[in-house]
Amino acid sequence: MTKSNVLSIVLAGLMDKYSQRVPAVTTIINQMISHNIIQNKADIINDHIAFRTMGVPHLGIQSLEKIFLHLGYTKRDYYHFPGKKLNAYWYSPPLKPTNCPRIFISELRVDELSQPIKKIIKKYTKTIKKDPIDDLNLSDGQAIDHFLHQSLWDTPTWE
Repeated sequence: MTKSNVLSIVLAGLMDKYSQRVPAVTTIINQMISHNIIQNKADIINDHIAFRTMGVPHLGIQSLEKIFLHLGYTKRDYYHFPGKKLNAYWYSPPLKPTNCPRIFISELRVDELSQPIKKIIKKYTKTIKKDPIDDLNLSDGQAIDHFLHQSLWDTPTWE
């Protein structure tokens, strides 16, 4: 399978999951079709897709970007958001398939958070002992799609 095909699977999977999680998306798409703004869902072109990561060992920008660099994206400008405690990069899309969105990956600078918040984040992420992307087949669009929609740690409790 070509990188272009793999990327198409990944992008379609992101849109499908987004539509499932945000029911208004389907309503809006159907309205756009009924008003002849687009012919079908495939006519929608996303400007960008944003991913949020945690700046802890084995996660963060340096991990997630491996997927998109492998699929032909190019790492571009660095952004630093002091007040939000975020670092970020944007990635320009490959030439094929055309009309791919830009990718934006940010990373929460966990070590700059308050001690109680840092402790909670590290409690849940400490079980990750190696970069999960290293075990991912980056030539398998279905595997990437599944990975992007799974949790890597337990859901935190209120306690």
